[in-house]
Amino acid sequence: MGQHPIAARDDTGPLSGLRILVVDDHTFTIGLIKDVLYAAGAAQVDTALDGAEAIAMLRPCQPHMIITDWRMPGLDGLGFTQMVRRAAVTPDSRIPDPQTPIVLLSAHASARAVETARRAGVTEVVVKPF
Repeated sequence: MGQHPIAARDDTGPLSGLRILVVDDHTFTIGLIKDVLYAAGAAQVDTALDGAEAIAMLRPCQPHMIITDWRMPGLDGLGFTQMVRRAAVTPDSRIPDPQTPIVLLSAHASARAVETARRAGVTEVVVKPF
C-alpha cells in the first residue's frame, strides 16, 4: 500500500484550526481524505476504522466535525450517526457533543439514500468519488 504525501497545510483555509475525525475502513481512502483536509487548513485529523472505534475516540479527540463512510463492517456510518445523535436525548459519557456536524460519504446517490441519511441525523452527504 502506497503512502500519501501530506498536502501543505493552508492555515488560512476554510477548515483552519479544526479537529476532524475521519471514519473509514479503507486506509487508502483515509489517506486521500486527510490530504484534502490538511490542504484546507485542518489542524488535526484523527482516524478510526469503524463506528465503534470512532465512538471510543470522540471524547479524547473532541472533533469539530466528523466524516464517515456509510458502509463499513461492524458499526457502519449510519449506525454511528444514530448513536451520536441519540446522545442528545439519552446522554452517553462517550459522546461529548451529539450536535457535532457529521458528513456521510457514500457511493449511493439516490434521493432515497440521502433521505435515509438525513433522517439518521447526517448533516451532509458527499457522493464518492469526491
